[in-house]
Amino acid sequence: GGITLSSGQKIPSRTVIWTGGVRGLEVLERWRLPVGAAGRVKVNEFLEVAGLPGVYALGDSALVLNEVTQQPVAPSAQLAVAQGEAVARNIFARLKGSMATAYRPHLAGEAVSLGSSSGVAWIGSWRFSGQPALWLKKFIAKRYLWETGGLDLVLTNISVRSETMRQDFPQCLPDFRPGEAAALAKAGN
Repeated sequence: GGITLSSGQKIPSRTVIWTGGVRGLEVLERWRLPVGAAGRVKVNEFLEVAGLPGVYALGDSALVLNEVTQQPVAPSAQLAVAQGEAVARNIFARLKGSMATAYRPHLAGEAVSLGSSSGVAWIGSWRFSGQPALWLKKFIAKRYLWETGGLDLVLTNISVRSETMRQDFPQCLPDFRPGEAAALAKAGN
């Protein structure tokens, strides 16, 4: 194992940890949106693009600043989901003629897998490592699938990951549709 640099030099290692940063899409700059650090779009406290009321940016594309430190908040799925909910509430409020509410990032915790058999996690003041942290990470992923697509999406995710599905149905995986997971699960696949 190890890594190979662009120069061709090889650095042997039993463990490689990649910590790639998140960059905004280059198209955001081509659209001439105001971008800041790492090409992420500058937004106000309502997640509206700076200088463009009613136009929103969120998730990895948005440069959201911590109101206390004025440093960018880390792009994460947890915060992206919360940002999507905040934007939806604000669009609805504005359509009703009500005031929008500012988005306040709140990280409830984090879970990271470290390979296929271990992880690290924290929720509030609780800390986890090893197998319990990995189970927590997997639970969080399944909970998100449940919240966004219900049982069918959870079953689809489980089915798509199974080696049998990869071998028996490779042609259908890219076009897997809601409803198919339940039918496949009933059929015993």
